Amino acid sequence: MSLLRLRAEEGVRRVALGFLEEARAAAARVHEGADDEALHDLRVALRRLRSTLRAHPSAVRGAIPKKRRAALRELVGFTSAGRDAEVQLAWLAEASKTLSPEARQGAEVWRSSLSSTRDEVYAALRDGKLRSLEALLDRLERDLREYVVVHEVHRGEQSPAFGELVAAAARIHLAELVAMLGEVRSVEDEARAHEARIVGKRLRYVIEPLRESVPESEPAIGVLKELQELLGELQDLSVRTTALSRAIEDMAIERARTEVGLAVSESASDGTDDRVIEPGMLALLRVAQGRKRELVGELVLGWVDGPGLERLSREVRALVTSIEHRTRGEAPTEIERKYLLSAIPPHVKGKPYARLAQGYVPGEAILERLRKKSDASGTKYFRTVKLGRGIERIEIEEKITRALFAKLWPLTEGRRVEKRRYAIVEGDHTWEIDVFTDRDLVLCEVELSDKDERPATPEWLVPYVVREVTDEDTYVNANLAR
Repeated sequence: MSLLRLRAEEGVRRVALGFLEEARAAAARVHEGADDEALHDLRVALRRLRSTLRAHPSAVRGAIPKKRRAALRELVGFTSAGRDAEVQLAWLAEASKTLSPEARQGAEVWRSSLSSTRDEVYAALRDGKLRSLEALLDRLERDLREYVVVHEVHRGEQSPAFGELVAAAARIHLAELVAMLGEVRSVEDEARAHEARIVGKRLRYVIEPLRESVPESEPAIGVLKELQELLGELQDLSVRTTALSRAIEDMAIERARTEVGLAVSESASDGTDDRVIEPGMLALLRVAQGRKRELVGELVLGWVDGPGLERLSREVRALVTSIEHRTRGEAPTEIERKYLLSAIPPHVKGKPYARLAQGYVPGEAILERLRKKSDASGTKYFRTVKLGRGIERIEIEEKITRALFAKLWPLTEGRRVEKRRYAIVEGDHTWEIDVFTDRDLVLCEVELSDKDERPATPEWLVPYVVREVTDEDTYVNANLAR
């Protein structure tokens, strides 16, 4: 049975147990000590486990004692200092290259402090924390492996499906994320940006387990990753500037104490000028603050006031709709209008695009499409079945492996098309411009939420629209491939 259609109690536990196993594997790598990403992967697995349990409380109510939840939270918090130190050390190695030799002395002082923090965390993990974690994971597994269902006769199914819980949680997290980011206008709002980052992670952790069963999750996860990378760097900078500020203050206080002590004792200075340390730290602080301002500007212009947030909202809403359809056992539908264009609109030239190679497997009642999609994120492979014609059609799609694609692709010989696809976001819609590379043809498609919807054509597109061809069989890709 599909993960989405399982009982909520079953689905949540399966996902949580998967994250639990990831945490075990990462903990073993931390213990071995030969993997620089082990601590990061351990923290991610533990956060995903916690996030799953928090996102669906009704499905695990009473299953995990409060003391175990508290222990899990404590262990996640303990590893934070070590991981933060690793991130700052990596940044410091690059930033120090731009400093003067004297200023590097300050950077070296901070590097030594960060290294000590990182080493202390790893030592504590190996000396006992990892054993505590392993024991905790064993107990959590026992908590999650079994559950009791109380069913009242004559009342039918009394537990929601897992897909219903995921859809509801995704809607809630999306609304929270949009509201929080809407309040970010400057560097002074970095705390709100950090809160948005946490909610964004929770949203991603809710939908990531669906990657295999719901292909529509890929675009939403992709946009979330873009946002998380920006917010993640901003958070690293916030941690960095706070740590640098404290270190500078501590150094200044210590220097003042030393100078007071020398004055009181009337001892002669040994000639060592410790003040070169502070300018080095101040230089690092200025670099970090400058980058922070740049990132906040990117966040506001590209996401809050720009197309990013609208694109994210659209992809998550589309995913939620697909989840709800699949949970109810309904076939997902595709609603779109198609237009014939006279040429490539100048507006899209120079913008990123995806290369699509698609072919059709011969069949009478069922037409199966294979697609290879290559863009900046890499190459992906899909198989799709579409039923119906015109503006609204049933579309069932799944992601496949490169090996399976290679086996099936020869079946499409003589029934293929190749094109470049530009996706241009305008308000609530994405206008996809398909420039065919195997013939002189340019088409435009726009996906809709309702078959009666008629979105306004963007000004940059209007001069190039010849006519709408949604109901013309000539421009169906499967027919073009003949």
